Amino acid sequence: MATTINIKRVDETKKRERLAEGRVRIAKLLEQAEERAKATQPIPAPRYDKVYDEGVAWLDSLAGEQHGT
Repeated sequence: MATTINIKRVDETKKRERLAEGRVRIAKLLEQAEERAKATQPIPAPRYDKVYDEGVAWLDSLAGEQHGT
């Protein structure tokens, strides 16, 4: 019976160690993800300039007249 108790304690100790290692690994992965997120460049706002306006006008000319609006 004493052997069974010792085995259970060893198993519990190993389980606690594995859980602690897992928590450390997850914390490290989260830190790396935060660093990658900070390192990425934000998406610039789209440019609405003369070229854009000319492109929209050209597309509208291809579409033809609008009916019923």
